[in-house]
Amino acid sequence: MKNAHPEANARSKAGSVQADLAARVRRQFEDSVQAKQKALEALGVPIITHERYEADDVIGTMALRAAAAGYEVAIVTGDKDFFQLVCDDIRVFNPREEGTWYDAAGVKEKFGVAPGKVVHVQALAGDSVDNVPGVRGIGDTRAAAFEQAAVGMAIRGMDRR
Repeated sequence: MKNAHPEANARSKAGSVQADLAARVRRQFEDSVQAKQKALEALGVPIITHERYEADDVIGTMALRAAAAGYEVAIVTGDKDFFQLVCDDIRVFNPREEGTWYDAAGVKEKFGVAPGKVVHVQALAGDSVDNVPGVRGIGDTRAAAFEQAAVGMAIRGMDRR
């Protein structure tokens, strides 16, 4: 009996090819991660993972704990999420920006707000990497201005008491 729907066969074959490709890419990625972990272990660099949390959550938690214990912390990343952690004991090194180190003053210069407010700017402006849509028409500059205005209004409101 002939197949009444040749499109269904084509879609089925395309789906199979896509599934095979995804499995191959996943294996290559896992092999790459294992090779990097072996290299780090050979250099004596500890590897800390947690199956229930993303890497940036583990890094952030470890950075905050280390700073609280009195260590000076350096986070090497291009991920904007880490700028909110910057304080006296935590700095961020961004290798994508010609090797720029960020302290609290550097974060304020880059984002227009203090490190603790970076997350507010990202929420307003959006962040495609973290799938945060943001507010339409609001970019980093306008988001920082809104955040600064909100702080100013709060201070003026406290002065009126």
